[in-house]
Amino acid sequence: MSNGVFLYVLLVLAQAFCVLLWHLISALALAIALADSGSCRPGYLTRKYRGDMSEHLDNPAGRLFLFLTTLKSQQQNASLQNVWSEVLGTTEYSDLLRRATRVIRLPAEIRSEVGHLPDLVQKTALRHLSTVEAVLGNLFAQNLEWAKTQLTETVMYGLETASAALSTTRPQAILEDEQLERFRQDLEELQRELEGSDLPGTIRDQLNVEVQGLKDSLRDFSISGAQGVTESARATLGVATTLVLRGIKSSTVTKVAVIALRVLQGADLLSGVLQLPSGFDEVFGALESGDHPAFRLPEIGPAPASK
Repeated sequence: MSNGVFLYVLLVLAQAFCVLLWHLISALALAIALADSGSCRPGYLTRKYRGDMSEHLDNPAGRLFLFLTTLKSQQQNASLQNVWSEVLGTTEYSDLLRRATRVIRLPAEIRSEVGHLPDLVQKTALRHLSTVEAVLGNLFAQNLEWAKTQLTETVMYGLETASAALSTTRPQAILEDEQLERFRQDLEELQRELEGSDLPGTIRDQLNVEVQGLKDSLRDFSISGAQGVTESARATLGVATTLVLRGIKSSTVTKVAVIALRVLQGADLLSGVLQLPSGFDEVFGALESGDHPAFRLPEIGPAPASK
């Protein structure tokens, strides 16, 4: 073997050793920091999810990891339109733009969430996030091959590390498929009821916008998670509450408030006390007491249980 070949092989082995060493150091640093925080579950880091992708859905780093994993799995010769339809799960142009925007926002949410973790974990979890941000910022301008070259094993491992840390210490609520489907059905029924209601046109349009936004947040759950659903449900509940306080006595408006509250219970109950809009206690008290017949709770079946 010539000296040149020997040196090349030695260089390759040294690079492989460095990558392995970095993985080991990162895992050790994360395990130590999580143990110090008292939040580490036995065997969590070594489990590596074992194919259970649902654990990635309870935090923004995990959801971004799943998105980029799907992106990397696309064929090199696939058209850009097919790639985006596949990774974003829709062929509708407006849906593509909305979901792409939600994906691009994920790194900022990751930084915000990781900022609550110990410094040692932050350094490990955020080490390669700037590379991910560069990829997301240029996805429409660059080809798929370029994105794949940027999303190396080391970069993806950094995201997975962040996902493990957040899932252990700051997990967000997960809505099961059955819950999502039930809420979507309730909202579609509500939209049909709104179309046939005798509400003034401006109020009907306002509620339709809120209900559609809540439907979109449920469809985008795999990207935005419980936070996106919670924000939309709170906005919808706030609008319905304001209308009731303004004296709009309509069972349809009441149903909007009730369904939004049920979505909040499913999406936010595991994360702490519900933060309801100002004035809702007064309105909900009237609903429960039956003081105002027009405000009685509609019969729309039991709310799905949160897991």
